[in-house]
Amino acid sequence: MLIGGKRTSSDEPSDSRQTPGVEGLPSSSKRQKILSPVVRGTPTPSRASDNWLISWDTPSTKNTDSSVHRANGSTRGCLLDSSDVFGPEDEPAYTEYEVEQLKINFEEQLQQELEYLRAELEEATRVREDFEDRMIRATEEADIIREEILSIAGGEDDSGIEADEALEQEIDSLERELKRRDQDAELWDQEILAQAEEERKIQDMVHEQASLRQALELEMSDKKEKYEADLTLSTMEIDVLKESFQDTQAETARIRKVFAQLKERYDKLKKVYESTRRNEENLANTIRRLQQDVQTSEERVSILKTYRGQLSGEADMRIAQERSKYQSDIMDYKARLQATLEEAIQMKDGFDNLISQLSLINENVDDDEELDMSQSYTQ
Repeated sequence: MLIGGKRTSSDEPSDSRQTPGVEGLPSSSKRQKILSPVVRGTPTPSRASDNWLISWDTPSTKNTDSSVHRANGSTRGCLLDSSDVFGPEDEPAYTEYEVEQLKINFEEQLQQELEYLRAELEEATRVREDFEDRMIRATEEADIIREEILSIAGGEDDSGIEADEALEQEIDSLERELKRRDQDAELWDQEILAQAEEERKIQDMVHEQASLRQALELEMSDKKEKYEADLTLSTMEIDVLKESFQDTQAETARIRKVFAQLKERYDKLKKVYESTRRNEENLANTIRRLQQDVQTSEERVSILKTYRGQLSGEADMRIAQERSKYQSDIMDYKARLQATLEEAIQMKDGFDNLISQLSLINENVDDDEELDMSQSYTQ
């Protein structure tokens, strides 16, 4: 309503929110703060799965645009291939639990973003409808004011000029207001289109994330199957090695037992050989002693021969007696020596037979061991 060419307080907009360029909308800085709830205070993940990476800008990021970009520069809430960040030789490996946590967090953040955009779109629609209602009311008020001014101008001729001037001023102000509101409506349409485009990009990103998740699950399944196959093969190899080790232990125990038996037999033969060697030494000492006795007897015989040449027949008789006596002694000694030598030769032949039998036993044991080892290897 116009009273005296001035707008009353009832004509002021009821919504106190002001936006540069669009009336009744939150400021761009406030909308940016709301549109980026995940950006502020959300750390950037330092690791990635095998095929994808979820990257979030921190508050220090220069690009604070809330729209979603793909395959370019700095992004917020975008999906990147791990090859863009990591080389093929240094790709970090996520555990299955960490991958699930990253996917859950990313889906929650996308859901929050979509909920906010839906709420923002509803708020924009409500503000636009309110703006259109105010435009209609303003047009109706302008018509009513024009009729009042015309009626006042027709009843009072004195104030006709002032009324015309006031009417022209009011019409000019209304036209400026209409132009300004048309510009605001265009800006608001642009904002709505931008928000719709952003929501469409987020939907595309959700679909892309779902496809990547499916590919990741397929790859994880393939890796799991490969790991289970490798584990089964390793278990079979371990079982074979265990069986081979047990067979080797049994063969080693058997060889140790045979070796202990051979060592015992060797100790017995060694004792027999020592006793034989001592007997041979005793026989050699006896032979030397007998040789000394024979030499002594021969010396005595030579002395007696010399003495016999000096003596007569008695001496010859005594010499003959002594000679016969010594000859009988020598024969006795020779007989005993011959018997001793025969016993020594028999003992030596017995030892040779024992040694040959031991060699045959060792050869048979070696042949048995080689046969057992070949049979065990064949098995």
